Amino acid sequence: MAGRGGVINNTKIGKLTWDGIVPPQCQPNPSIFRLSANLTWVLAHEPLHADIDYNKTNGIGPGMAFANAVLTKDPTIGVGLASGEGPFTETIREAQLGINLPNVQCVDAKGLPLEPDRLHLTTPAQVQLGQMLAHAFLQSLSTPIRTSINSATALSFLASDNFVVGYEF
Repeated sequence: MAGRGGVINNTKIGKLTWDGIVPPQCQPNPSIFRLSANLTWVLAHEPLHADIDYNKTNGIGPGMAFANAVLTKDPTIGVGLASGEGPFTETIREAQLGINLPNVQCVDAKGLPLEPDRLHLTTPAQVQLGQMLAHAFLQSLSTPIRTSINSATALSFLASDNFVVGYEF
């Protein structure tokens, strides 16, 4: 999901604008990278989706808060995020919350504060979601995080403003 935290309607120019405020939990870190629109790894910074969702005004999302929170526990971890959205959010949310499989953690973002568009999470909610993701991920580990990124296991997260599901494949 492209973050919309801090995106406001600027009535002076008649457009949505990002307020530019980056919370401490979302600051860049030389250990956090993102895949850019031209498919190269670049240092991650807010707004993460600026070159991907370029037709919209982007702001703060949960990605940087999640990655920074996980890095406090293990500075050698690799974190990947993917997004999902669509018209069947509630049906998908219910199905995902009902999954009972090993190594699957669900983090429910329903009820977190929304922007005035009643669709996107506020900046504080994006930070809270990132920290909730990190907590669920770290709690799901039966052993400490491996320090080698050459593991055969990959962890991925599906996310939208209403639901988040992590799965191991």
